[in-house]
Amino acid sequence: MIPAGEAHESVVYRVRDHKERDLLYFARASFTVHQTMGAVRKFYLPALGKGVVQETNVKTGVITLTAGEKDHFRLVAITPKGNGCDLLLEQVQQFTLPPRVFTAPEKRIIQLLDSVGASYRSARQVSYSMEQRTVTQEPDKPARPARVLSWKVRFTPPAQFVAVAGVDGVPGMAIRVEKGKMHIQRQLGMTEDRKITGRLTLDDLPESESEFIAQQLVLTDKSKFLPAEYGLK
Repeated sequence: MIPAGEAHESVVYRVRDHKERDLLYFARASFTVHQTMGAVRKFYLPALGKGVVQETNVKTGVITLTAGEKDHFRLVAITPKGNGCDLLLEQVQQFTLPPRVFTAPEKRIIQLLDSVGASYRSARQVSYSMEQRTVTQEPDKPARPARVLSWKVRFTPPAQFVAVAGVDGVPGMAIRVEKGKMHIQRQLGMTEDRKITGRLTLDDLPESESEFIAQQLVLTDKSKFLPAEYGLK
């Protein structure tokens, strides 16, 4: 049995979804042991199971043992150090969730939103206005009156786009696409130009990522939609 030796680092990282289902697991540990590299290698070869791949760096003398595939990968790196060796252990595991099964009401919601989105995407031109109200309140003080951020947007597919935002009638930002370039002008006088190639997408306009209408108008890859974006849990 290989002794634990002197521990240097240990990390365990786990990612789960809102239903506490595992999505990703990562573990890493490094320590120094006083046994020889040969003894450590002999211990971990059978521990990693069938299909283990062994490599030795002729310059550094580091022995690397790897096993598994991209969904579940394990690594052991043995580095010479005096009469013993340094040992690095890593494990990465990705989990595949079963396909989502929607209920009948959820399917009706998705069909309705798909129909609305299809109407937006087939329109020759879309113009709309939006209002965002923000209420700020400091501790032990009454809430300040809501400030209204107004957006006016006009989009003509595939790449003619104009948007103006302002607060209480004062312009704050203007976005305009002309001749293959997107011009962005902010209230403080800062300007930015972005090059547009062909159809306008959310990659060109990340400011609109969370807006449903903009998603329907400029999103070219419909597979980006997730159930959560439909309001479904």
